[in-house]
Amino acid sequence: GNVDYFFMKIYNRWGENIYTTYSIDFNWDGTYKGIPCPMGVYVYFIIAEKNRITDKYKGNITLIR
Repeated sequence: GNVDYFFMKIYNRWGENIYTTYSIDFNWDGTYKGIPCPMGVYVYFIIAEKNRITDKYKGNITLIR
């Protein structure tokens, strides 16, 4: 839904930040610096705030080509 603040980062398995967005309507295309990322598991971290309540989320996504 609508939030007052949104922040998301995606990391590769070495902990390198490969994607950052402040838009809840993000669309990561599976690339880093214009180069397709290899298939595998990536970690995401999200901070979302609504009505002064902050929630944090983290988990894994699997990139399949």
